Amino acid sequence: MQADPEAAKAEVAASGDPTAADDAPAPARALPDVPAPSAAQRMAGISDLAAEACEPPILMQVGSTMAFVFERPDPMSKPIARMGEGAAVDVVGKARFVRMEMGAPMHEGFPGDTPPTWVKVRTTSAEGWMPARSLIGPLALALDSRGLAAERAALVGVDMSKEVRNAWDAIPGTPQLAEANYEAADRVLADAADPHDLRMPGRDAFTHGPDMLTGVPEVRATVAQLSRVIDGRAGKVRAAAIELKMPPYDKNAPGNLKEALKVGIGPKAAAWKMVNALEYLWFGSRYLTPVEERVIGRECLAVLIGARETVPQDDPVVRYATWVLGRVAAQSTTPMPAFGLAVAVVRDEASREAQALPGGPVLITTGLLRALRNEHELASVMGQLVADSESLVGVAAAYRARADRLNPVLQVFELQAAGALEAVVEEYLIEVPEDHTEQAVYDGRDRLLGTASDRYVEIMRGTVEALRATEPRQREYAARRGAMLVRAAGWTPVNVDAAFAGTVSAEEAAPAAAPRANPGSRWTRLQKELDRLGAPAEPPARPRAGAPKPAPKPAPKPTPKSTPKPKPKPAAKSTPKSTPKPAPKSAPKSTPKPAP
Repeated sequence: MQADPEAAKAEVAASGDPTAADDAPAPARALPDVPAPSAAQRMAGISDLAAEACEPPILMQVGSTMAFVFERPDPMSKPIARMGEGAAVDVVGKARFVRMEMGAPMHEGFPGDTPPTWVKVRTTSAEGWMPARSLIGPLALALDSRGLAAERAALVGVDMSKEVRNAWDAIPGTPQLAEANYEAADRVLADAADPHDLRMPGRDAFTHGPDMLTGVPEVRATVAQLSRVIDGRAGKVRAAAIELKMPPYDKNAPGNLKEALKVGIGPKAAAWKMVNALEYLWFGSRYLTPVEERVIGRECLAVLIGARETVPQDDPVVRYATWVLGRVAAQSTTPMPAFGLAVAVVRDEASREAQALPGGPVLITTGLLRALRNEHELASVMGQLVADSESLVGVAAAYRARADRLNPVLQVFELQAAGALEAVVEEYLIEVPEDHTEQAVYDGRDRLLGTASDRYVEIMRGTVEALRATEPRQREYAARRGAMLVRAAGWTPVNVDAAFAGTVSAEEAAPAAAPRANPGSRWTRLQKELDRLGAPAEPPARPRAGAPKPAPKPAPKPTPKSTPKPKPKPAAKSTPKSTPKPAPKSAPKSTPKPAP
């Protein structure tokens, strides 16, 4: 028997929580004026379920670096508004439901086996359609590392809201991995984060598409503007998350004999025990939010690039790869530019590599581009990368590397960068006697920074290793889901395992042409552009700062048997005066021995 939604609302309202009634189920009403899915959308797995109205509206926030509101549930339709990370919207409808597998827990606002791919949103000055994967619930976003650090800083009177930092920017003070190329990674991510560089897929695959996004008005609505109740609940969630139940100060601590033998008994030992408790309680576990995903994605991209060079983002090769990726992603739940997809093309002819990373970036090498035979195979590779991004493969790899511990780690670096870490530590060690407070605060700060640095490096390197060891089940799913997206985009899906393994033969037959225009001319131009790049087969290692320069190789010494033939006009400088003149061309070849 189906429960009465009105009775459910009354029941939760009587429980004493005035905001609990907002979570009661509401009857689904069909949303009018939403066209049925197209043939291409059905190929991409979109079901025939009718669009639903959300009554009452669901308040959500933008979790991606940016999101656009479109006239229709189609990324190729006209954009009418641009919204930045954290902007609030009211979701008034859901449409384009799809069944998909998830490799990691979804943090978006519409989890489940059949989530909507598009939602109708209403803001303070615009109403339209937005990709559902761009949004996240306010109570989930309230627990991101940046927000919790700001909440802790507010306890000691430090305002972190004035700090302006792009979504992909590194947190000052985080450890630098020796094998990472942050300069190249940041160039790729800056291109993806700048709305003025974003273009919709156009007809010319090697240049910018039509500039549909620049000039779109930005709408910035806060949670408090749309719902004071939800804003208050988010504040309570943050306050509860930063509360640490420190043990009471015991001047006779520690009571344990083993610890007492190490540090003694008395106020100094009691302060040491409080610092230990602070470290233990600080580093808990939390689900990853988009903020932490982007930190992991930047580190993984920098490590995977390593000593190699990247092709500039305005190069025709990158534009072409982005064009193919954009057309495939447009059929998915993560269309560009909503999800932050960015293409990094690495100049490495000896490597055949393609990888989807947390937060949206994808990496592909010039060696793989050369190994592929046609545009259908490239689209199939991009389809698998988009499928990996959809199912959060990078996030699943991060969880296997214990990235659930990253949130408190990033809080330490955020507070240190804002100059508030010592004051926050002192706030939690307030029961320590005044004559031991200063030393305890220094010890607590150093302990938090040391543990945070160790865990940061461990998580990032572990995530890269987990990404390289993709599970066979996930590869099979990515191939199936990618084939659906490729077919919906107008190409013919192809098995590209041989291209990655290096067993592709140039004489093998190409797949049948897709219904779209013949892409042969585009593929021919790509090969010319790759020849123009002239990437070396073995890219030289990039020397690190402070590393000694390699010594020049000595010139090989000539041996008597390899004495070069003397030239007819001037004699060689190393030839003695007694060396006879060379014989004429008709004479038999006989090189005389040099005089002693």
